[in-house]
Amino acid sequence: MLRGEIMNTIQDVAHEAGVSVATVSRVINNNDNVSTNTKNKVLKAINKLEYTPNLLGRNLRKKRTYKVLVLVPTLSNEFYSEIVRGVEDVASKDNYYVMVCSTHSNKETEKAYLNMFYNQLIDGIIFTAPEMSGEEMMDIANKYPVIQCSEYIRDSEVSWVSINNYQASYDAIKYLIDIGHKDIAIIGSENGFVSSIKRQQGYMKALQHNNIKINNDYIIQTNYEYEDGINGCIKLMNLEKPPTAIFCGSDAIAVGVIRQLTKQGIQVGEEISVIGFDDTNFAAYYNPPITTISQPRYEMGKIAMELLLRKINNIKCKNEYIILDHKLTIRESTITE
Repeated sequence: MLRGEIMNTIQDVAHEAGVSVATVSRVINNNDNVSTNTKNKVLKAINKLEYTPNLLGRNLRKKRTYKVLVLVPTLSNEFYSEIVRGVEDVASKDNYYVMVCSTHSNKETEKAYLNMFYNQLIDGIIFTAPEMSGEEMMDIANKYPVIQCSEYIRDSEVSWVSINNYQASYDAIKYLIDIGHKDIAIIGSENGFVSSIKRQQGYMKALQHNNIKINNDYIIQTNYEYEDGINGCIKLMNLEKPPTAIFCGSDAIAVGVIRQLTKQGIQVGEEISVIGFDDTNFAAYYNPPITTISQPRYEMGKIAMELLLRKINNIKCKNEYIILDHKLTIRESTITE
């Protein structure tokens, strides 16, 4: 339509199609109570007049924005991209738009985004790493549609989808023991997330179940970044008795560890084993390819959005707590002899 032209209205479409405004509205909103013949006439009129529905008006009438927010701790971590893709694929089928914002793991920033609820700018939020307390999360969930994805607050009765991080860590350590390791270190995170806590618990329990004494020098608490892998590796390899295997709380840590070991002339996969976590895209293509715990991130995102839609449609619907399967993906960064 050229600048200055008067835009056609829904009344113009109704006149062109020879139907009522209400019928046009039903067609636009995909209402089934319209015959195929009538629907085709309305669609033909819409195309001829180049009519664009007033989505703002429609959304106001339905008291919905058709927008949801996904909050991630950082936009630089590739882990979250597959989760978001899963969210988007489900959201698009229901004509929802997805916004992705970073909290930088800051509680005040997270609170600021909640203003989008209070100002009716969004219909729901998916938290991938909530910073608030369980009580705060439950208070919000009683009023607004929210879902926890990947990370969740242990003492909150709010729907979530994740994996069994305890069992995933246990499986990784058990595998290292089975291929001959006893001096096994962990570089985890002190962020307080349930995943970090459960991964360390799984690590310790696997050692205990196999009568291997826990060496506190082998437990490094840091963050999930590449540099943390480098620094953690330096500490471990400077010990009087360095570990023969290192379990990392993320693939980014594992890359840092492998980089440092290589720099020190230590052959990863031959002299020492390294396991990552998440199975992000670069894990398979690093040198050597990284043995890691695979998380179904795309499926996690899909289910999180499905749960959110249920909450949007009925805030009082039953809470659901879904654990998806993980997988130990074995590659060349671990000794397989």
